[in-house]
Amino acid sequence: MTADQLFEQIKAKRSFLCVGLDTDLTKIPKHILANKDMNNGKATIDALCEFNEKIITATAQHTICYKLNLAFYEAHAVAGIYALGKTCAYIKENYPEIFIIADAKRGDIGNTSELYAKAFFTDDGIYDAVTLSPYMGRDTVDPFLAYKDKWAVILALGIAFLSLVGMIAKGARQQEPELVPAEGEYGDIDYMADDDYDEGEDDGVEDIELNAKSSTLEQIERFIDKDPGAVAQLLRNWLTDE
Repeated sequence: MTADQLFEQIKAKRSFLCVGLDTDLTKIPKHILANKDMNNGKATIDALCEFNEKIITATAQHTICYKLNLAFYEAHAVAGIYALGKTCAYIKENYPEIFIIADAKRGDIGNTSELYAKAFFTDDGIYDAVTLSPYMGRDTVDPFLAYKDKWAVILALGIAFLSLVGMIAKGARQQEPELVPAEGEYGDIDYMADDDYDEGEDDGVEDIELNAKSSTLEQIERFIDKDPGAVAQLLRNWLTDE
């Protein structure tokens, strides 16, 4: 899937929602397991796929992405791998516009990494992206970047999220004046426009307060709701920035 296709979904659905299909048979509704012998491979496939398909049908109009954690399928050996493939095929057949992430967290190097990339990205194009743990260096990631219109989701201890918040916050500040406490009032109660605000000022990621009462986060929320297309463009610029 191309970046343009992904961002069109973000704009069309006004959503950044990613739904995790980390299906745990010990936690799914009991009626799905009723009359099934869970020691039987076919019953395991049926239960996993029935639950997944219900979740997909209920969320497809809202989500732009499904993320499947491979551990929850590999734990059931051949039956689980079959259910994984069947679930992905169901998404592609019924909702081909939705992005699919293989949450595999691969982290090897050399020809092992090359074969991992081949496994995820050459099987009829089922997966659009795979998660990677890059702690062994660039060789962990490079083989996955060789595939056109495929994506590597890199685990980076929240740095990527903070960078994204910083970009959105900057865009939000350009849309409307910064809100600051009125003189003699407390920050969470009364606000006034800051006439001295400099639109060219870039406070940086470190100045963002990540808490429920942060005025910056309130501005981000309003900005996303007001103009999701602009947010999508910020994301696009961030992902394609050299």
